[in-house]
Amino acid sequence: MSFNDLERGSSSRRTGSGGGGGGSGSRKTPLPLYRDEVSNSLPPEFEKLTNKIGIQIFKINSNVTAIQKLVSLSSSSNTSAKAAAQDWSKRINDLIETTRELVKDATTDIKQLSTFPLGPANGAAKLTQGKLQRDFQAAALQFQRVQKEAVATTRAKLEQDKQKERQMLKSRNSQQLLIDAEESDRASATGAEGGLQAEALDLLPEGPTQADLEYQESLITSREAEIREIESGVQELNEIFRDLGNIVQEQGGMIDNIEFNINSIAENTAGADRELVVAHEYQRRAGRRCICLLLVVGFVVVIVLLAILN
Repeated sequence: MSFNDLERGSSSRRTGSGGGGGGSGSRKTPLPLYRDEVSNSLPPEFEKLTNKIGIQIFKINSNVTAIQKLVSLSSSSNTSAKAAAQDWSKRINDLIETTRELVKDATTDIKQLSTFPLGPANGAAKLTQGKLQRDFQAAALQFQRVQKEAVATTRAKLEQDKQKERQMLKSRNSQQLLIDAEESDRASATGAEGGLQAEALDLLPEGPTQADLEYQESLITSREAEIREIESGVQELNEIFRDLGNIVQEQGGMIDNIEFNINSIAENTAGADRELVVAHEYQRRAGRRCICLLLVVGFVVVIVLLAILN
């Protein structure tokens, strides 16, 4: 007897016991074994929230890739003259700030997702929950790394700007000393000699102006502020990682149990299939043995009857 025979027998018993109109009503009732308990157990808010988090993770990864390209352009010595002349710091910082806000919003949604009420029958939903948490953690970690790269590049630029400022100050001081010396000599000289000294003073190379020095100083101040802002964002990410670690630790045990149960079900199903095949072979061999035994018994009975009759 197979499972199909059991199902047909159960259906026929319900039809016979119901009778008339009641029989048609009982035929519409599905067997408890095939009742779908998952299709209506998940509210639409869960799918909406998972889609939102998936989009946020995609945007974070895209921004991280763009930041890496800008940092590479900013620090590379093989860039074109046009690219090297640009200051990429503002674009890098704008992208970092935008990505930081995305990470904050996604963290709030991940926390909401981790507390979403899921029943024991929602194994696939819990797997989705765990996968989104892991993908977001990987994206946030990559964002933290690229922020550190941006800090290193900005520090290198800052050191170059400081060195340039020192050279400008040194050049300006040296030029001022030359000008003072020439003016002193011109004041003490007379006639044609004084005119020659005036022409020599005019031929002195022009040094950096006060406006140039102020611009360089403002550039250094701006880079220092950028470094502080990025480092503050790295600290915020460390806090986010601590929260994610707690969430993943809580969810990890449940996900492992779900995966273990799925693997156990698969192994048990395969084992049951093998047992059914073995049972079928045993039943077929047992039937053959019964037929052979009946033939032997019949042959013996025939011989005994013939002996009695003779």
